[in-house]
Amino acid sequence: MIRKILLSLILLILLAGGGLFALLATNSDIIIDKFNSYVESSTGAPLISQTRPVFTLLPNRGLELGASSWQKPDGSVSISFSRASVLISSHDLFVGRFIIKNFTVEDLKLTMHLDKSIKEYFTDIAGKLGQRRDIDEVMRLLLKTLKLSPDSINVKRGRICLIEPSGNSILFSPFTLHANDVQPGSSTDFSLNTEITGSTPAFKARADLSLAALFSSNEASFSVKNARLLPLEGFSFDKQLLLSGSLNYDYGNSALSFSSLEFSGPDISIKASGGIESLSDFYRDPALGSVSATLDLKSSPNGLGKILGFSQPFSALELKSDITWQKGRLGLSAMQGKADTLVFRGDLQTTFLPFHIAGDLHFDELSLDSFKGRTAKERSSDLEQNDFTRWPRVSLRIAADRLRWDRLLLEKADMHMSGQSGTYEMNPLTATLAGSPVTASMKAVMLPTSPLSARIGLNFSVPQAELEDICELLLKRKLLKGKSAINASLSFTTSRGIPSLSGSGSITSSKVKSSFDVLPSSAAFVSLVNPGNSFDKLFLSFQAKAGRIDVDSFSLSAPRFSLSGKGLLDLPKKTIDAAGSMRIGGSTVLPVRLFGDVRDPQYSLDMRSNADTPASIDLTLDGDLAKQLDKIIGIPR
Repeated sequence: MIRKILLSLILLILLAGGGLFALLATNSDIIIDKFNSYVESSTGAPLISQTRPVFTLLPNRGLELGASSWQKPDGSVSISFSRASVLISSHDLFVGRFIIKNFTVEDLKLTMHLDKSIKEYFTDIAGKLGQRRDIDEVMRLLLKTLKLSPDSINVKRGRICLIEPSGNSILFSPFTLHANDVQPGSSTDFSLNTEITGSTPAFKARADLSLAALFSSNEASFSVKNARLLPLEGFSFDKQLLLSGSLNYDYGNSALSFSSLEFSGPDISIKASGGIESLSDFYRDPALGSVSATLDLKSSPNGLGKILGFSQPFSALELKSDITWQKGRLGLSAMQGKADTLVFRGDLQTTFLPFHIAGDLHFDELSLDSFKGRTAKERSSDLEQNDFTRWPRVSLRIAADRLRWDRLLLEKADMHMSGQSGTYEMNPLTATLAGSPVTASMKAVMLPTSPLSARIGLNFSVPQAELEDICELLLKRKLLKGKSAINASLSFTTSRGIPSLSGSGSITSSKVKSSFDVLPSSAAFVSLVNPGNSFDKLFLSFQAKAGRIDVDSFSLSAPRFSLSGKGLLDLPKKTIDAAGSMRIGGSTVLPVRLFGDVRDPQYSLDMRSNADTPASIDLTLDGDLAKQLDKIIGIPR
């Protein structure tokens, strides 16, 4: 038994030694001829070398090629290099196959004359994605190519030039490529660095790519570690574009999934995870496609607007949302965002043919002052930029914890918004103003200005408003105290604020107290006719135009004292000029006037008035008003 084992070992050693001797004795010319034959049979044209290829045995069996060139018979493709080396599989060589394991090339120059523009190639690729047979054919060709490709590819100091039929060209130079484990079923690591130069239009950029790719018979997976494009010349922006993340494509159902996908560029940053149910269906007809993803976006719309050539109303935008695209309908759910200081959340559904937006939006604070217009000259130049016929049809429920316009503050505002083509109505609109519930309706007509502006029409009823808050809103001074019912119909332009206010309305109150002395407190009769500056009734009606409020009727009455009149309140200039009459004790009537700055108005008897005043009394404004009034009333001092 031991003898048989020893004889077997000796036989194996003899066979191995004989095989090694046969390998060493192989004529290197035969290997070189096989290589040349391999190139010509694989490509259809021979490789022309300035020096004869050199066969190496140690440390690895392979070929070293000097300066060489290759050209397709029709001249559409030409290749040249200064040096190339290939590592050959000894095992496959033994059985008559020529398999390249590793390939390195230096000073590679590749020139391709295209039969159509690069844009048309991309269009064709997008179109073919809609045909499953085309996708399957591409994947079969890719897998076949990977089987024939070297395990490792290294390109140093490359130069690739693509020439379109028009003569326009795109040059990739210098071009460096490293690829390891280039085989189906293996994770292939790619690393690429180059500069890209275009002729028409002229541009130049730096590109870097680092990714791992895995191709199998069922799917393709990509892990993009870093993809970068740095603009150098001819771009409307100078910040680099960056992309990273993972993608997976299933050949069977054409599903594309992506995770931790991150993109950043000039004034924009996007993070997304999700998938496309069928990439082929999506490209064939996006309306039939199905997409779901989570999105985290940060952007500067104004900066993007400058790059893309249009203006935006916000300078900073943040958005987080779950996104779905189903049968032409875009859905945003669990949405949270911020546009400048505008914080919002909600759910939206959008269709594009026709353009329609529906859903719910909630704002922490919505300020119409954010839409301030520019000068009239700048606005006129933008008149043709906003085509409101393209604005969507809207059906939204909008809520805001606080809704501000100029000094007006509505709390807990809730409205239903509907309309289209830049004209929208909010009806009903409920809120709280000056401590009272508000019932209102509002209409907004978007104006052709940039930034955005609107003409607002508002009808409202406030049954129990605090007069202190109303006076503070209009006059910045708490002149009256009490509850009041307000009914008004107003209009204004958001870009102009108070100076654009127009409309009409009325204020009615049953119990009012003034914070100022309607009558001089030092007059002896005041304690008899109006103690505490309290009144039983207040009524005011007004007409407004261009921020000027014309009070056509005003009355303030108590059992033994009343005040009535009319006047003008100029809100832009913050001035008041009102005149009327004061009745004391049921018989005595005196003319009065209120004028000056609304924050500190002057109140006096108006002897210029034609009102019925006691002619026998000599009343001078520069004297002691309290003594004169006591004399008029008949109370001795």
